[in-house]
Amino acid sequence: MPGFDGGYMADELDTTSEITENHTNMSIDAIRTRAQAIPAGNPGECAHCGEFTPRLVNGACARCRDRLKLG
Repeated sequence: MPGFDGGYMADELDTTSEITENHTNMSIDAIRTRAQAIPAGNPGECAHCGEFTPRLVNGACARCRDRLKLG
């Protein structure tokens, strides 16, 4: 019976496992790259709404960045 004794079925499973692992690693690398591009921000008063926030990016709080589509 093909595959029962660890023949080509094991090879297919090994290949599938390797492909899955490679795909997972590439996805993790892509996420890390995007995460590194997120600006750190600084605490302060938002230049648009005047509210104090623990994280301003380019002088704008998250709410104003979203509302004004500032990125």
